[in-house]
Amino acid sequence: MVIQEVDRHGISTEELRDLMGGFLPNLVNQQVQEYKALGLDGVALYTGEQLVEWYRGSNIFLELYKKAFREFLQPRTEQELDELQWRLVGGAFEGLAFAYLSKQTERDNIVFSPDRTSQLWHELYPNASSMENSFSSASLFGISVPDGVAVRLVGDEYKITTVYEYKSGINGTRGLDRSITEFRKAQERFPHLFDSPRLEVVSLEGSQLPSPVENRPEVGLMSLPFNNLEYHFFVEYLFDSRPEKI
Repeated sequence: MVIQEVDRHGISTEELRDLMGGFLPNLVNQQVQEYKALGLDGVALYTGEQLVEWYRGSNIFLELYKKAFREFLQPRTEQELDELQWRLVGGAFEGLAFAYLSKQTERDNIVFSPDRTSQLWHELYPNASSMENSFSSASLFGISVPDGVAVRLVGDEYKITTVYEYKSGINGTRGLDRSITEFRKAQERFPHLFDSPRLEVVSLEGSQLPSPVENRPEVGLMSLPFNNLEYHFFVEYLFDSRPEKI
């Protein structure tokens, strides 16, 4: 068996400066344009119903639905189908969380979608191998890629102010030790990229941070506007009907 080495070093300080001077501002501009294309400007997303109704008519849902349609046509065992369904629930949560956060953060913060966040991490670790996921953004072998980040203009440079981890499900906030460790490692490796950042865990109403985590000042908990049961009803509603554009 071939054991793949993990390149955890990432780009150099000089390369990071180049990235922050060119690639990152371009990524911000792309994200702002995506906000407009998705119809997020001027739309109210305060309740679960508003959020899901917007999501159902969005291109985010359209693309996820197409992926699901292809994946579930493949012959699979019952166990594989169960795993695929859980990944689908997670994929829907990513899109809902991104849209909700984009409307809830401070005006000078830009929330990156999972795809934009993945693009940024691929640039930070260009030698790490990419891994495709069924319903989520591409990840990196041996490198923890956040589900989202918020960036803000600090002086004349964009810097990361928040790192997001999306956790759906009853026990969604468990298993955060690795996320916290990787959050700290990223700050140590790329200190110029961050500005007093926080790690925000985004879950469902009623979720709580585990006791070893809840007292850490750099870690917070945010909730989408529905609980676990409501969320799964919403997912069933979403996928019981085809998107209008198909």
